Amino acid sequence: MEKLRETHINWDFGACRIKKENQRLQQASLRLEQENDSLAHRLITSKVALRNCLDEAEDRVDELTKDLLKIQHRLQATEDEKRGKEEEAAMLKEVFRRELETAEQEIKKSSGIISDYKQICSQLTSEELDALKVKACSQCRHVAESIPAGHSAAEDGNRKDQEKESLKAQIRELEKELAQTKLQVVEANCKIQLARGLMYQDNLIKSQKGPQSLYTETSTIRVKSMTCNVSKPNEGKPLDANTRKSNYIICDRDLVFSWGCSNIRKPKERKLRQFHLSQGLS
Repeated sequence: MEKLRETHINWDFGACRIKKENQRLQQASLRLEQENDSLAHRLITSKVALRNCLDEAEDRVDELTKDLLKIQHRLQATEDEKRGKEEEAAMLKEVFRRELETAEQEIKKSSGIISDYKQICSQLTSEELDALKVKACSQCRHVAESIPAGHSAAEDGNRKDQEKESLKAQIRELEKELAQTKLQVVEANCKIQLARGLMYQDNLIKSQKGPQSLYTETSTIRVKSMTCNVSKPNEGKPLDANTRKSNYIICDRDLVFSWGCSNIRKPKERKLRQFHLSQGLS
């Protein structure tokens, strides 16, 4: 009986201990399940947050890629426009250089024409002074009067006719060269003004339309359109008195080109005009 009682007591004691251990394990399992649920919730929340961040980063990458492509296109267009502007500037510089060289050559030519004309006028003036000196000297005048009148008159007439013809030819040639020089200077100025106007208009249009423009066609048309319609003088034909009167003016100190200024009369011009009238050139 005692053994059975001890066995029963031991059994009860073992059952209580097992029950307590079972309760403890159940509590531990419940706690672990709660921790597992908490960790799972945190994991899901972290995954959602990371997914959202990844989506935002991908969207940002797409936007930045689009912006980069736009900037690259704008950069390419700007570089093309820059090259076009540089080519246009080089072409215009070359045109201006040629026009400047042409103008300098025409100025040199005009200076030569002016010096020749002044030399002719000085020769005429020196001949008049020589004639006055001969008349002022009594001995020279006596020798001049002793020459036969007919021979002297004939020689004077022939000499005057030759001088008149020579002067007429020289004056016609000088007037022709002066008119051509003036015309070339006007054409050069017209081309330069036209080129400047086209450059200003082109820059204004480009500033209104933006960087995209058909540069090659406009630059070609711009260079081809640099012409100026100016009426040319009648080449190879002698100029009459009215044309000569409107083409040049001889001032007191220098020779000045003028168009349509026939009412100005300086002292030296009046003297030359009187000389022309006396020689029958006008």
